[in-house]
Amino acid sequence: MDYIKKLIGIVVGLFLVLVVAWFCSFSLKLDLNWYNTLSKPSFAVDGHVFTAFVSVVYFLHVVVTSRLVTGKHLLPSMVFLGVIGLASILFNHTFFTLKSVYVGFIFILLTFVFSTVLQLRFLFKDRLLALYYLPIFVFNFYCLLVTGFIAFSN
Repeated sequence: MDYIKKLIGIVVGLFLVLVVAWFCSFSLKLDLNWYNTLSKPSFAVDGHVFTAFVSVVYFLHVVVTSRLVTGKHLLPSMVFLGVIGLASILFNHTFFTLKSVYVGFIFILLTFVFSTVLQLRFLFKDRLLALYYLPIFVFNFYCLLVTGFIAFSN
């Protein structure tokens, strides 16, 4: 029975990550000419490195979601993850498609706030889960710094 729970957790995690990834890619209309003209901080990584980071973050979201499903920590953590997913989709759309760097910053700030809430919740509820989530938290902080720099220097 434990094997079935783990399998269900993995399937749920994969499904949710793929849904968010699909909506992010669907709502993303990247104008490289526009993006390349923006001032970016010196610590902003190359697009290929960023893509690798995003892949790791997606994988870790599957691990976290799977553990939430199998460990009965579903609520409110899944709601917070849902808000983070929605804010990520809206960030992609507002920042890259609508080219609104300030509204994009608000959505990435929302992502970071809920990410912080989750990290703190996991620290108190399940330390292994907090460890799995830590790279996601750090990535969200990095995205907040880069987006904030772009928003306030352009």
